[in-house]
Amino acid sequence: DAYRIWMPLQTRQVFFLEREAVSRLCKMYGEAVGMLICIPLFLFWRPDIRISFALMIPMLIDGFTQKLTSYESTNFRRFVTGFLFGIGLVGIIADTTIFCFSSGVEYGKALRNRR
Repeated sequence: DAYRIWMPLQTRQVFFLEREAVSRLCKMYGEAVGMLICIPLFLFWRPDIRISFALMIPMLIDGFTQKLTSYESTNFRRFVTGFLFGIGLVGIIADTTIFCFSSGVEYGKALRNRR
């Protein structure tokens, strides 16, 4: 069924609060909140690309630690690491977009000056 492929978290899992559903939701909601916070945050402060990568590391460490050991993270930790990951991800997207746009503008100026 296509619905199950695209929507692995079914409504019944969320309402019954099965352990796996809640942990995935905490991480996903953390990422979503982090991404949404970037809209007003980046008006005042935009992290450097190195800081953006550093903000992504805690979720990667937490996820791989859970995958490779018997350690199980708390929902609060999942939310916080997802939140930081969301900010870092949008920071990388913003930096690369700005870089590509600036490079294109400079290239266009150089072409115009060659005529």
